[in-house]
Amino acid sequence: MSLQNVSAAPPPNITMVAVDKDKNSAYAFRWAVNHLDNPVIIAVHVKHKNFSHHVTNVFPPDEEDVANIFNNLRGMCNRKAVTMKEAVIDDADVVRGLLEFANRNLIHTIVVGASVKNPLSRSR
Repeated sequence: MSLQNVSAAPPPNITMVAVDKDKNSAYAFRWAVNHLDNPVIIAVHVKHKNFSHHVTNVFPPDEEDVANIFNNLRGMCNRKAVTMKEAVIDDADVVRGLLEFANRNLIHTIVVGASVKNPLSRSR
């Protein structure tokens, strides 16, 4: 499942920001809004689950995700007149989930926040 509409041409410059509850995600999102000249930013949260199958599922955020992750990001977009789309991915591998989503949705730029306990830094 992807966010792009098949009948409409995709915007030329889409940024995806990987977000979670960590403050570094908010810093990365703020940096993307302030420094990248993109009309659309997709905030993507990966729910790291132990699945036996290797399928990446994309869902709209539920109320808990909106309250814990996406609400504070919306204010940053409103101040800068940037359109934010939200997606939640269920996948056993965070990196694979982000990359599959980026490939399916023709993402131009990927922004991630760094922290000490980050699944991206552990996968080598």
